[in-house]
Amino acid sequence: MHSTRAFEGIENLFGKDGFGKIRKAHILIVGLGGVGSWVAESLVRSGVEQISLMDMDEICVSNINRQVHADSESIGKAKVEAMKTRLLTINPELKCHLYFEFYSQKTAHTILEEKYDFIVDAIDSVKNKALLLDTAVKNNIPILCIGGSGARLDPTKITINDLNKSINDKLLKQLKRRLRRDYSFSKFKEKKFNIPTVFSTELPLENNEMEECELKTNRIKNCQSGLGSASFVTASFGFTAVSYILRRVSEREL
Repeated sequence: MHSTRAFEGIENLFGKDGFGKIRKAHILIVGLGGVGSWVAESLVRSGVEQISLMDMDEICVSNINRQVHADSESIGKAKVEAMKTRLLTINPELKCHLYFEFYSQKTAHTILEEKYDFIVDAIDSVKNKALLLDTAVKNNIPILCIGGSGARLDPTKITINDLNKSINDKLLKQLKRRLRRDYSFSKFKEKKFNIPTVFSTELPLENNEMEECELKTNRIKNCQSGLGSASFVTASFGFTAVSYILRRVSEREL
């Protein structure tokens, strides 16, 4: 592969030194759904040469509307495997590590076994989301939190701010409550969490169904129901996240 030519636009954008840091970064994405899959795609198209993917879900037909690795040929496949297959067509030299498991108390040790330059939290479960954030913060691993992308239509309302500043997001509201209650985060609502978070200020549409897919078993998500969602929003969440991460990794001014 002509890797130099493939990513010369990124190098021109960030400069030689900045792009060198991007190439060497190792980034872990936890959750390969409507946002996490686009994060993986954009990172690799931006020249990142090593990523780790964690998810235990399988692709189903209802994922096609918003997940980049979902298509008629990938239905039934593990998301991590389908994502790796796609990413290797972009950069055959990519180092892509797979963890076919959900992040939980039982698997929390996984992120401490490798050195990551950044972690992307794209988990739907409040309990496991809080655990991941707490683990990363305690171990000084840079992490970016992703809020809810369902039931929204306007990608221009997506922003990044401290988790404490998030609004109009039930997932993040519950997350903040759990972090204050179960972990060593300040109970003063005015104090920052120091966790950068991608969220939308748009009010979620009313009369939507359940909040994301509930776990049908401990392994596979129920694909029969969930919030209304569209790729033009979920992808925008992912691209916003990658913009932040690459600027941090390359040490460009934010």
